[in-house]
Amino acid sequence: MPALSHAARDGNLDVRRAAVRSLGRWAERAEVAAILRAAADDPDADVRAYARRALALPPDDDFRDSPEVTVASTGVTSRSYRVSR
Repeated sequence: MPALSHAARDGNLDVRRAAVRSLGRWAERAEVAAILRAAADDPDADVRAYARRALALPPDDDFRDSPEVTVASTGVTSRSYRVSR
């Protein structure tokens, strides 16, 4: 866990995103929840969204209009979506 904790604060955006997504699996642990709460204030909208999702917090305004959230909130999945010709 120390490596993921450090990675969640890394200067590289891709490293932070991957770390926060991975940490979400253990969000019920107090030490992980503290890291995720800090990540919920990250400058990057994706990092914030991954952290907030893991903590079961509502999305912030910067991420609310993202296509991923919009599609997820409508219940449309790749299996249920039909294209009409």
